[in-house]
Amino acid sequence: MKKAMSLVNKISLTTYLWWSGEQKIGYMTVTCHFIDVKWQLHKRVLAFTNVPPPHSTEVLARELLRVMDDWHIRDKVVSISVDNGSSNDNCIARLKVDFKENGSFLYFLPDQLDWEIVYDIYKFLEVFADVTTIISGRSYPTVNLFLVELYMVKVLIDENCKRARNLHLQMLASQMKVKYEKYWSQSNILISIGVVLDPRYKMVFIAWVYPFLYTLGDDAKKREDELSSHLFSLFKFGVKFDVLTWWMANEAKYHILSTMAKDILSIPITTVALEATFSAGKRVIDLKRASMTTKTVEMLLCGGDWIKEMYGIKRGQSQSILEALADDPLEFHFGEERVTTSTSKP
Repeated sequence: MKKAMSLVNKISLTTYLWWSGEQKIGYMTVTCHFIDVKWQLHKRVLAFTNVPPPHSTEVLARELLRVMDDWHIRDKVVSISVDNGSSNDNCIARLKVDFKENGSFLYFLPDQLDWEIVYDIYKFLEVFADVTTIISGRSYPTVNLFLVELYMVKVLIDENCKRARNLHLQMLASQMKVKYEKYWSQSNILISIGVVLDPRYKMVFIAWVYPFLYTLGDDAKKREDELSSHLFSLFKFGVKFDVLTWWMANEAKYHILSTMAKDILSIPITTVALEATFSAGKRVIDLKRASMTTKTVEMLLCGGDWIKEMYGIKRGQSQSILEALADDPLEFHFGEERVTTSTSKP
């Protein structure tokens, strides 16, 4: 594992603090994301460790730095994705300083009008559900898809801010627009780079969408100039286009850009990978196993994650594996690997 990461130029991390209701213990999970030399996207759980209270900014930052140092990746970390919370914001702010110093409801009976309002809100939120599904993927890059989906959200919000028929939805959209403008101003550079590195969009999409997103003076042109490059040709691909396969095939042709793509496309745009780890944690730590030590919990969570990746076990395959074991417990297969168990007589 360390050897594989030593060959990688940049690594992205996700981290989250989870509280075990059974053990009354707080756990911090840290996952890493990177693209290897064969252009395969990897996700590994690096730590699922107990963090005693208080869960202050200094404590969280120190524990995260410890995990980086244990895996010798502090100088390789290019991004850290966290949930939207003040404690996480403060932790990241503290890490930035360290990296810089070291060279990182009302109840009612609905009438017809009420049902129309509910339907409008349903159609409004349906778009967000579709967008969330797309950008929450874990088996394909998401940073290159985010700006496209963000544009669709912007159009939807603006349209509903002007809709006079449904004042409830208009108020909801207006509140969303305030938050949208806030987060867009903080993350637009990264997601713009991601879409430029996708050969289906490149700078053509940037030139088209920026005037809609930036409406003050020549602000759009100034920001577009910051992202200018030689990628102006249009590529027409099918719906199932694989951006990692494309970059692997064109690595020799675009040597510098492919290096940038490998670093940028491995960045997860959400913390879904962490939530999946916590779901596994809840299955491991139940009432019958609440007395396990924190080291044992970390070993089970991290080891299980690594073994699934090593043998190509995907979600939903666990049942078929159990059936294979029931048919022949002495010999079964994981992916392309053959695993044979043996028993010895006493």
